Amino acid sequence: MEGDGPRFVEDIATVIRIADHLHASGFLIDQLSSYSNALIAIERVQECLAEHPGSLADGELASLDDALRSYRHGDIRTTFNAERRGFYDAIQRMYGKEGLGGARLCNEGLDLLSELSGTGSPAGPSPLGPITAAFMAPRDAMIARFDEIMDLVEAEGAKPLTERRLDVADGELSRIAESTLYAMRYLPIGLLLPVVDRSIYRADQVSQEPDASPVAIARARYRARPGRHPD
Repeated sequence: MEGDGPRFVEDIATVIRIADHLHASGFLIDQLSSYSNALIAIERVQECLAEHPGSLADGELASLDDALRSYRHGDIRTTFNAERRGFYDAIQRMYGKEGLGGARLCNEGLDLLSELSGTGSPAGPSPLGPITAAFMAPRDAMIARFDEIMDLVEAEGAKPLTERRLDVADGELSRIAESTLYAMRYLPIGLLLPVVDRSIYRADQVSQEPDASPVAIARARYRARPGRHPD
């Protein structure tokens, strides 16, 4: 590690910049990748400080501290705007263009549902298609139910961890699945709702890990000056 301090600092700063860039896309998969990259950077810094004490100069430690603090400028929250837009787009494709928000599922929508659920058949559309379309919620009701679930998840995600329910989306999906007719009515939600509960938990992990890093870096900087750890 000796003599590699500048390269190590730059590598950590690069990983944090990549993590920031990934999160900025707004897509859930990119945000999860962002959290993984940030956690890798944090863990590497903690390993370096624990296994190679005194290997980094004071200025390098200060640069590491700045790099870690720069991630998302401390605003580590999962957003679902891209997932909402994706759901709206899928619903627009599934439902007919006639009328306004109350439009019903169209033939193209039945085909798309078959693809998503893995029930498509090369023999042609299912004879149950018209029944599915009849039971499916109108477009405005479908979007309203999806938004209701996503709003609940985001509201819980904004609460302190000690006050939060961690299974909001799963709980709502369970309520939908309790009734066969209700599950059919909101089938696209069951197929397209992203894994939101666990993604919020992942953001919690990232937000908590950096809390220890500034303390460890401050101890290392103190140790480099008087030659001992603070009491």
